[in-house]
Amino acid sequence: LSNILILATAGISWLWQLGCVHRVARSAPDTTSASELAMVLGFRLKHNNVCPEYAQRLERASALLHSRSVQRVIIVGGRTGKGDASEAAVGKQFLVARGIAESAILLEESSRHTLENLRHARARLRLDNDTAFVLITSRYHLARSLALASGLSLRPLPCAAEVRLAYNPLTLLKLARE
Repeated sequence: LSNILILATAGISWLWQLGCVHRVARSAPDTTSASELAMVLGFRLKHNNVCPEYAQRLERASALLHSRSVQRVIIVGGRTGKGDASEAAVGKQFLVARGIAESAILLEESSRHTLENLRHARARLRLDNDTAFVLITSRYHLARSLALASGLSLRPLPCAAEVRLAYNPLTLLKLARE
């Protein structure tokens, strides 16, 4: 349906959406006001290890926990491949190695994509539209993540993993794909 809309508008709708995604990516804060909970969206593992982009998300969560801006974090993400550990479990190991108490870390390990991440976390935590939480993900991914959360009647507070948006070909491609 979105492809038909793009074709019908000669690409103008895609350019408008790209502008919206870019605006959110550029202006999203990398800090947050105090909140009880942060949610870190997972990222595909490389040979059961955290890749640099996922590490940025986890480092941001670690910084917020250490500064006491948040008290707990839920890491969401299922298994990348057959026989692999879950993204959430590997993320937990990453945070524990950085001095975060295991009791402050919750996991959601059954989801495979962002919409399932949010749905399963909402059910596990019994989140409702009155509960605000910090949503940590990469800048290019924030606009779509916020839209999905809003569609589920959640109240996310965006928090970018990176300090600023990097303007390089790979990031620009990711923005265009979002």
